[in-house]
Amino acid sequence: MKKLWKGLCTIAVFMTVWFCCATSCFAGAELNNGTFKYEADFYNNTCVLKGYLGNDSVVNVPESIDGYRVVSLGSECFLRKTNVVKVNIPSTVKSIRARAFMESGIREITIPETVTQLSGSAFYSCSNLERVVIKAPITKIEMNTFAECFNLKSVVLPNTLREIDSYAFQYCRSLTSINIPSSLKVLNRAVFEDCSSLVSIDLKNCESIGSHTFSFCKSLQNVKMEKCKDIGAIFRECTSLKEIRISESVQYIAGEAFRECSSLEKVYVCNPDTRIEINSFEATPKLTMYGYSGSTAQEFAKKRGIRFQDIRTAEPSIISITLNATSGNMKVGNTFTLKATVKPDNAIVKSVTWTSSNSKIASVSASGKVTAKHPGTAVITGMTINGKAAKCIINVRPNGTPITKLLSQKKGWLNIQYRANSNADGYQIQYGMSSNMKGAKYVAVHNRGIRSYTRKDVKSGATYYVRVRTFNVVNGKRIYSDWSGIKSMRVK
Repeated sequence: MKKLWKGLCTIAVFMTVWFCCATSCFAGAELNNGTFKYEADFYNNTCVLKGYLGNDSVVNVPESIDGYRVVSLGSECFLRKTNVVKVNIPSTVKSIRARAFMESGIREITIPETVTQLSGSAFYSCSNLERVVIKAPITKIEMNTFAECFNLKSVVLPNTLREIDSYAFQYCRSLTSINIPSSLKVLNRAVFEDCSSLVSIDLKNCESIGSHTFSFCKSLQNVKMEKCKDIGAIFRECTSLKEIRISESVQYIAGEAFRECSSLEKVYVCNPDTRIEINSFEATPKLTMYGYSGSTAQEFAKKRGIRFQDIRTAEPSIISITLNATSGNMKVGNTFTLKATVKPDNAIVKSVTWTSSNSKIASVSASGKVTAKHPGTAVITGMTINGKAAKCIINVRPNGTPITKLLSQKKGWLNIQYRANSNADGYQIQYGMSSNMKGAKYVAVHNRGIRSYTRKDVKSGATYYVRVRTFNVVNGKRIYSDWSGIKSMRVK
């Protein structure tokens, strides 16, 4: 028995070793076909390209090699392949791994929609790279992905992008502009540091910007950042920056934020409560700060000996305001957001104050969100800092009620049942023998608690069509809801 047990154990160990070796061989075997080294996955019938062995300047990556579907450009696949200037990536590829093209001669690249992973340093120090189009629906560009691509001039980013990690475009010194998608929320540390040709950038909905993001961008002149909450030490030595608008969303400006921005002449601080560190504007001798009287900006300017002006005098000022609606019908409980457009587009202070003529009927929030509260009419006004105004008339109507049942208990009787509405003053019922309600009669029920009404004089044997609506009495006049759906009943 002991010999049998010993024999079985020996077989088990042998099988385990064999299985592990087989797994190693078949699930991660490194092969080559003369053009590419690749790692084959026997079980999934896929492979990862590990290295390019050819000498062509334009490389068409195949969809499959030796029957294995190409799903990834592996780490260092084209590392230092300076002869390669263009690579066409097939739709089978799902990932581009770290350092895949690092220090290669690549000049342009399109990353297809099928790619879901673009790893850090993938194109690090590709000094000849000029054009990048990212069609892949990625949400993040990883650290160092395009850093030190000194000749990069054009980048197209996907509208799925939410974050750009640290140093992603650092030292891209030929980049003059980049279109930031509205989906982007986060820029981490030094993303565009020393992009010395970058002239303008619109950060749209970006809320967080890491330190040194634009440091040493010596050509930067135009920056828009409407949703940013804090400004860290991000504009150091932006020596061409002459003016900047710091929006209402900014709550804090860190030390050295604008250090040595030697051409900076005008800073508009649109939030009266923005905290400003004492050394935020070191070595900015031409600076005039614009803010509200009594604001933290005025206090800061006084402490630092900086010229200060009331922001309401800043040019260009608002010359007009329009709303996305001048009137509207709403039901009780519904909401609608008014949006203001102020002209000119480059007006310094674009903030709008919202008020309601009767907040019991329709209230409005600081962001222009209107809430219908009670039947009636209210006027919502949006007003700019310099007194320009636009109005929207809101007519609030009551909520309706459905018919729940029609009955004909007796000859010539028609009982109409509907759902009670505790906020209504009453109900109006319409009934007739035409499905389009032509020639129908009306009757009113003046008690909100009554949920049925009976007519005892309708024509026996006829089919009647019925609908109902609620009403409220405001200033002696009825305001009606929409009609319910029409229901029909053949009378006994």
